[in-house]
Amino acid sequence: MNIFQETIVDISLKRYEALINLETRVNVAVKLMENDKYINKEDILMILGTPEALSLAEKLIAERKDLNMKSDALEEGNNG
Repeated sequence: MNIFQETIVDISLKRYEALINLETRVNVAVKLMENDKYINKEDILMILGTPEALSLAEKLIAERKDLNMKSDALEEGNNG
């Protein structure tokens, strides 16, 4: 019995390429964390690039913009 036969899994080339792509994206995120010591959630989600990650990143970015606009309006109201 060959020990390696138990560890082989057949997957399509398309799925294999998707997994390699995701691994590469994760490695990029890790390198950014190592070098910059800080990376925000939106950046990580954009790097991961899955539909779910991109959707959440867009939601978080929109929420941040909305919060910034509200904060700016409050400041203008206090200064004016």
